[in-house]
Amino acid sequence: MKIKAVIFDLDDTLYDCTGSLIDASRRRAARAMVDAGLPSTEEEIYQLQKELTDKYGPYHLVFNEIVNKYHADNKLVTIAYKAYNSSEVSEIKLFPYVVATLKELKEKGYKLFLLTVGVHERQERKINILGLKPYFDEIVINDQEIGLLVEDCVKDILRRHNIMPGEAVMVGDKARDELRIAKLQGMITIQMLHGRFKNEPAVNECDRPDYKIKRIFQIPTILQLNNMGKTPDKLKIIAIGGGTGLPIMLDGSKTYSRHLTAVVTVTDSGRSSGILREEFGILPPGDARNCLVALSETEEQERELYQLFQYRFDRGSLEGMSLGNLLMTALTDITGSFEQAIKKPARY
Repeated sequence: MKIKAVIFDLDDTLYDCTGSLIDASRRRAARAMVDAGLPSTEEEIYQLQKELTDKYGPYHLVFNEIVNKYHADNKLVTIAYKAYNSSEVSEIKLFPYVVATLKELKEKGYKLFLLTVGVHERQERKINILGLKPYFDEIVINDQEIGLLVEDCVKDILRRHNIMPGEAVMVGDKARDELRIAKLQGMITIQMLHGRFKNEPAVNECDRPDYKIKRIFQIPTILQLNNMGKTPDKLKIIAIGGGTGLPIMLDGSKTYSRHLTAVVTVTDSGRSSGILREEFGILPPGDARNCLVALSETEEQERELYQLFQYRFDRGSLEGMSLGNLLMTALTDITGSFEQAIKKPARY
């Protein structure tokens, strides 16, 4: 089926909710709990919220744990949530390219819907501040206290606009929430890799989005390729080159294809690659190493590999030497070939 409609989530999909907005909400909740009698300071409760979320993830019942920690009355949980979700909204703005992307999608004939869950007054205020109303065919605010299930909201939107699930895309940041619901209904799912939920591991196959993106302007390309039958499992991309350009190309292309081939030129003769080439007689590992980093499955893996592989010694006999190049050299010696050396870290 060809895609006809796109349903967007709001928080951390169209604007940055994890930054100053979440920070302000945590401070309001801390203040409300202390004012209600919690034996602590606002700063301690604010920091405790951050620590618990960092340790256990964004789905953890933070306020319940704080109340239990201080052996306080359970009514403080309700007080905290009320303060956290108050209609007070600090200055917020859309991610770059949101308006341009929405306009492009409208011009191409797609129906656009905004479905957001939360306290109605608060979510409506966000939408007004961001100026989103002109860009959507319909906006649905599902009040988390009295509203329908998100699944029923999605079904209702599709039914009223005569759209089959296979003709619709859901764009959101939470793989276990709106994207799971959409995928179970047969929709295509796109995860925006931003905010608290971007590194949440999948519990099952329904939590694995069809696409992961870092920039919203990637959506029109995804829809165009999908309507041409060029889905990630069918589209094959071969990139040829070296230097800094090839890893950038691979990093961008992995959104659209699961079959990427990199033909890496091995002519680098500078810095540590050149030294290893001369002293050990191996192919210069630098460009291949950078491609391995770019092809990491998750953003977290990419960041960790980048920090490891790009580390350069700043003193001693190894000054200027890249740790990644040393690892590739060692693996070449251990496995007996540069090809096998590349395959080893590729498994991780």
